[in-house]
Amino acid sequence: MVGRRESGGRRLAGGHQSGGPGEAGVAPAEAVYVGDLYSVDVLGARAAGLDGILLDPGGFWAPRDCRLARGLDEAVRLALE
Repeated sequence: MVGRRESGGRRLAGGHQSGGPGEAGVAPAEAVYVGDLYSVDVLGARAAGLDGILLDPGGFWAPRDCRLARGLDEAVRLALE
């Protein structure tokens, strides 16, 4: 999860399981969720008030209404933009 701090900087919180944006000290609207399933990860993130980035290392997903990342490095770069 990547979120903005009030100071305008960014805070990265890693790990397979997380307590959510509040645990990282950011609001849901300031956090980004990265996942590889559109219907679960991107739509689930939106339902929770987060922005979603679809991880697509194989380039299998057709264009979607979300940002696509080929790898974690690109996902982090997109989240920090």
